[in-house]
Amino acid sequence: MARHLALLGDREAGRRRMKAAVSHWSKAADILDAVRAKLPPIDLRTAFLKNQSDPYHNLIEAEYQRDPLTAAVWSERFKTVGLWSTSEDFYLANPARLKAESSLSQLAGQVTAVSQMISDKSRRRTPAAIKQGDAFARLQRDVRRDLARLERTGSDDTAHAEPLAKSFKSASTKRPIVQFHVGARDLFAFVHYRGECRAHRYLDGVETVQNLVALWRFMVERAPAERQPSRDDLNAETDILRRLGRWLLPPLELPAAADSLLILPEGQLACLPWMAMRQNGTPLVDRFAITFAPSLRHHLQAEKQTTRSAKAKIFVGASEDLTHLRKEIETVSSRLQGQHTALYDPCRRADWPDHSSARIWHFTGHAHLRSDNPFYSALLLADGPLFAADFRLKRNRVELITLAACRTGQQTSLPGEEAGGLVRSLLEMGAHNVIASHWAV
Repeated sequence: MARHLALLGDREAGRRRMKAAVSHWSKAADILDAVRAKLPPIDLRTAFLKNQSDPYHNLIEAEYQRDPLTAAVWSERFKTVGLWSTSEDFYLANPARLKAESSLSQLAGQVTAVSQMISDKSRRRTPAAIKQGDAFARLQRDVRRDLARLERTGSDDTAHAEPLAKSFKSASTKRPIVQFHVGARDLFAFVHYRGECRAHRYLDGVETVQNLVALWRFMVERAPAERQPSRDDLNAETDILRRLGRWLLPPLELPAAADSLLILPEGQLACLPWMAMRQNGTPLVDRFAITFAPSLRHHLQAEKQTTRSAKAKIFVGASEDLTHLRKEIETVSSRLQGQHTALYDPCRRADWPDHSSARIWHFTGHAHLRSDNPFYSALLLADGPLFAADFRLKRNRVELITLAACRTGQQTSLPGEEAGGLVRSLLEMGAHNVIASHWAV
């Protein structure tokens, strides 16, 4: 039915009957939202929407000039049908949650075993290794099934158009909001400020972002391998950031009177060093206190996650080759004097609480980014990885979480989902703020 309505909208648009086209596309998108709400996270939802995204893109293109706020709402709805949401009391006692935790623990053990096998060059692809690979795939299916039983996506009323529009207007009275949408070829930016919304379209913006990000990423990934990066390398990176700033920032017309800024990026824009971009020669971080969120709904939820707890936890992951680790732990511990500080060195999966409150969590160690499925991005611990999906099974209110590990702030966007990864899962767990790295440190 959704496909039929989308085609009817395309036909009406071809006849220049845009009002009828928008009506058909809207009905198609409403149906797709209802179906997505019943699908498990990432795996099936993404596959379902991959070939069904036309109504959303068409609605955004049709509305962005006539009614930018409506187009912005469709962009927010396209990213996902709602936050990961469960009843807190029911959640902790739910046997499905315990089963999902068990499956993730087994999966972590399987990842560790496979990693050891890969690192041992004397090992070959024996029948035992093939059997382990089959077990790995089976465990991933079990995790997906268990998470699907727990999720109640789409139950939040703010997923509908009118509440979302009111949320944008209300939130924009506190600070400007820059919301991006990645179209088929063009990039769209919606700037919300003081209850108003305006839009800008970057023609062929998707390709431009890909090219500039690829150049910058090459510089960043190469630098740690060189003991003494040259001045030419630093100048080249500065030039790339200057080019990004000259292209992206002026059309946004960021208000000079504002001192803070909320950015809702999408796609590769979620992995850019926004704070280092320069506008009129000044780094953006010198002009604004910048906050990032996968979506407006994630930001609004995180704002509510406050706690009066004075507890602090320091988690030390797999870290044999981190030369300045001891100094870091000493420094963080000294800053937390007077707090109820617990140190887990080295930490294991069981050391991370399921239901608690804290002022600060600090993790130091290594991390792994999974671009194909960001909910399996992980922090590497003494007894295996702690996945982003693990944090979705916890309910911890934490004022500030810092992740001192490589690329923990990088996010991956897939069709029908906000930018996903460790940061998103921590926000949905109950974090108020997360500080993470885009770089290989």
